[in-house]
Amino acid sequence: MAAAAMTAFAAFGVTVENDNLAVSFYENDVGKGRVAQIVAKKTGQKFVAGARPMWLVECRRTDDFTKRKVVNSMQTKAFSHYKIADGWVFEYRDVEDCLAEVICRVTADPGDGMIRWRFSATPKPGWAVYETDYPSVCLTPSIGDSPEDDCVVTGDAKGGVVRYPMDPKREYWKSRHYSTNPGHLTSPFGAFYDPAGGLYTAAEDTEGYFKGLLMDRWWRQQLKDGTFREGDFLLEWRHFEFSPTTFSPTYDVVMRAFGGRDGEATDWRDAADIYRAWAKDRRWCRTKT
Repeated sequence: MAAAAMTAFAAFGVTVENDNLAVSFYENDVGKGRVAQIVAKKTGQKFVAGARPMWLVECRRTDDFTKRKVVNSMQTKAFSHYKIADGWVFEYRDVEDCLAEVICRVTADPGDGMIRWRFSATPKPGWAVYETDYPSVCLTPSIGDSPEDDCVVTGDAKGGVVRYPMDPKREYWKSRHYSTNPGHLTSPFGAFYDPAGGLYTAAEDTEGYFKGLLMDRWWRQQLKDGTFREGDFLLEWRHFEFSPTTFSPTYDVVMRAFGGRDGEATDWRDAADIYRAWAKDRRWCRTKT
């Protein structure tokens, strides 16, 4: 299974990988860096169901905060990418009348198995960056053969676990699984998993930037015939900063595959342990109260 997955995976051309996880991207002007697939290297498990724009940015006028424009990576007029030692850089220039440049860097860390994501966004004169959604990934609706044993966890103060997130009876449009940090997302990490394993993500932020994590289905859309198109299942980090100059957060968003210990079934504690291993050496854990 893993060999077949990697063979198909390599066809996309642009890949960032280590021994734990591989991420592929559409590299041409049609795809413009959209995530094509994310694969766990040891199991061959695929986590992506469809292509989303690499990023979305909401801009506001500096002279009138109420005037806003939302653009995404597919609207860029000049797209390029190039290889670096441990990954790839994607450059987007001249996006509508509000964004001068967005630079995305995706690298592979061989030490902890993480794929690391970082960005910078520069507005055009008269505009400010307000919200940047990056990375934005459309997750598969089921990890294994059945979605009923799937779970989502985020590091919320309470109610962080959602079991069977794709349950057709779940009224997700009334209350999405979305939290902010600082805020209810007291530990900024999340995971999508079943008993066999899953995908972990976190924001390794030591400065306290305002950010949010969506791990749920997006709003459903009512069609002209009265029926509904159900929302895609998204993993999306949102970064907030009103910046009339370049906004370049100093932290990485990370992803890796994970599983249960010693062959046991995977649960939310396995994801929490990954975050704890990183957080225990930060200053807020070292400071005695």
